[in-house]
Amino acid sequence: MKFFILVYKIPAENKDDNNFIDGSALKALNKCRNPTRDSNGPYCYAYVPWESVTISKRYCSIRKCRSSECRMAGTANDYMGTLSKTRSGRDCDKWPIRPKLPAMAQNASRANTTKSTRVRSAKIGANVAVPKTSLTVGREYFNDSVFPEGSAKNASNYCRNPSRNIAGTWCYTKDPLVPHDLCNVRDCGKPEEYTFLAVGDGLDRRIYVLPEYRSEGLHFSVKAWEPDNPDSVVFVFLADDGLKSRYILKIGTSNNEKVLLFYESETTEISLVKRKTLPHLLYVGKWSSFIIRIPRGQLLLYYEDDPTPLFEWTHPDPPNAFLPMYYYYGSEQSKAVGFAFDRGSNCHIENTRTDKYTRILSLSTWIDEEILLPQQVTLHLRGEGAVHFPFYLMPETPG
Repeated sequence: MKFFILVYKIPAENKDDNNFIDGSALKALNKCRNPTRDSNGPYCYAYVPWESVTISKRYCSIRKCRSSECRMAGTANDYMGTLSKTRSGRDCDKWPIRPKLPAMAQNASRANTTKSTRVRSAKIGANVAVPKTSLTVGREYFNDSVFPEGSAKNASNYCRNPSRNIAGTWCYTKDPLVPHDLCNVRDCGKPEEYTFLAVGDGLDRRIYVLPEYRSEGLHFSVKAWEPDNPDSVVFVFLADDGLKSRYILKIGTSNNEKVLLFYESETTEISLVKRKTLPHLLYVGKWSSFIIRIPRGQLLLYYEDDPTPLFEWTHPDPPNAFLPMYYYYGSEQSKAVGFAFDRGSNCHIENTRTDKYTRILSLSTWIDEEILLPQQVTLHLRGEGAVHFPFYLMPETPG
């Protein structure tokens, strides 16, 4: 295989440094990459020297990452472990396997289907034996393709997530009082106790900007939680109550290729003040860690371990720019995004005035020691009015 940068016959768009996750075509060497976002996946340019000098584009076969100890994808699509017990200690039952019709029944089905396009279901002759199904009420069959093993049979009674629930792995249980329950498959990179799932833009939330955010920065990590539905993240920094000044920072927008900053003041309408192309900022299988610093008149975005900002903007008149007092964060297209914050940082102090935002917390949130099976949760509240806390066995199933 040839290096991306050295072969003169390679199209120019394949050598644009901005399109390589390595930072440049030179650093990509001869590795499989996808700088043009080809729908067929990563590729390289290659030739067989003893056969021809013609260089051609060759696609690479990239193995899907799977894990047997923890989950890399937020929804745990990759988990292939043998855990078969739920968080509450219940034993998992085997995944239902769709019964196959005998060959005679299948032929009868095809024959009846071709006779009339109006037939909604194929009739099977009385003399054809049809296998009985023992599917328990409330359970459903899942296509074999949604199991990492390739079939429900091979998945046995292991914790899996064929429904792609944002809470992760689950299983049908043998307890009739709790038909299905979540499993305790931990994230490979971040502890669950410090992870939030955000769905929506978070409009009308007010999280206080702490003094250290202006100097040391706000430390956070993000992960596109749903592999099949990735989304970008949005941070909005606001002036004091009663003022409309704000920054809107979008990270990983435009197909995970750009960082955009919008600015609005008391005297000017909202406008795009800076954009930068930075492909592959947000990952599906691992966390992307950042720092945002917001001194007066500036906004700086860093990778966690890099002292040089990857995105920087300075107000034309910094002393007269507004000082951010609040912020909120969320997902741009209302898909689930995971946010993880430094466990050593102060608790987030928030004044929330909206009921249009979903934030899903673990029951063991903000407990210093790791608790595998939490037995209780304590909430400390201060404020006025009514507060409602729905508890779920699974996010899509009210408990």
